[in-house]
Amino acid sequence: MGSVIRGICFSLLFLAVLVAGGAILYRVDPFREVSMVREKWDHWEKHKDEYDTVFIGTSRTYRGISPAHFDEVTAAAGMPTRSFNFGIDAMLPPEDAYVAEYVLRNPPKNLKWVFIELGVFVDDFEDRDPDSIRSRHWHDWRRTSLCVEATLWPKQKSEKLKTWFRPRKDKPWPADTAWTHLRLFGMRYLNLGRGAAVLNELMEDKKPNPKFLGPRGDGFNPYPKSNVLKGDGLAAYENTLAERQQNPARVAPLKAQQQESFDDVVTYALRAGAKPIAIIAPTTGPLRLRPAGESKVPLIDACDVQAFPQFFTPDVRIDHAHLNLRGAELFTRYLAGQFVELARQSP
Repeated sequence: MGSVIRGICFSLLFLAVLVAGGAILYRVDPFREVSMVREKWDHWEKHKDEYDTVFIGTSRTYRGISPAHFDEVTAAAGMPTRSFNFGIDAMLPPEDAYVAEYVLRNPPKNLKWVFIELGVFVDDFEDRDPDSIRSRHWHDWRRTSLCVEATLWPKQKSEKLKTWFRPRKDKPWPADTAWTHLRLFGMRYLNLGRGAAVLNELMEDKKPNPKFLGPRGDGFNPYPKSNVLKGDGLAAYENTLAERQQNPARVAPLKAQQQESFDDVVTYALRAGAKPIAIIAPTTGPLRLRPAGESKVPLIDACDVQAFPQFFTPDVRIDHAHLNLRGAELFTRYLAGQFVELARQSP
């Protein structure tokens, strides 16, 4: 019996050391294997004290907001900024909150403004590989629990157990999706697969790719002006635009778990001594999301196709969700102008 107890104790000790080691490794070097996030994180760690403004969001931020043009407008208005674009392709909630926690945990000395793009909360793995490093890296307990809650209790009320084992439309069983989130949480904390990824990186001598920082090194990596809609893509976009002009995007509150995730980022910004501002990039999507009034966060919304036709002409877009370089310049200048008005009203 004593040998059995000792075996159990040693197993628990090994597991505890493994989990503790994983937690320390993620805290010291959180994004080593996560392409694009790694490059921006490395730059941020070295140069963050040069910035007072940061943009956090998806590819609509990464490809659509130019720090150079933003800073040019704010300087001309007598409210100069030095900004950095921390947008990442497909970095939707709650991954954005996970990355924001690291970005704002040890903030720049003079950080004043944090822009948060509102994207759709992703609690499933549609069009995503659940076993990729990108899917696993953000599965700490906070983000995992939000995804599990959104999957099993989407309406914020008790569900019959049998509903967890029925597909919802074209999605897998809620129980299956929830288990995948929990599995990724376990893999993350046990560092399963991370050692192999690091070893492979060392053997292949992979280094950070500076192209992810964009041509100016400020995090903005635009689609070129020559990348415009044409052919079938143009026809599909024009149909969608016509539909949205007839039926404007519906104003909708954030779902409960997304609101919690958004409030987390707001808290990180406030703790860093900065003022958060929410933004909605110009898209022809069906929703215009709104944080709860209790968040007390200003919102800059450029999603109204009738109010902002300049952001929706085919020559400034590559698809329904993204702007090319010309469109990014237009949107950035508008965003900066709106920011100046907000900043003048701020204490």
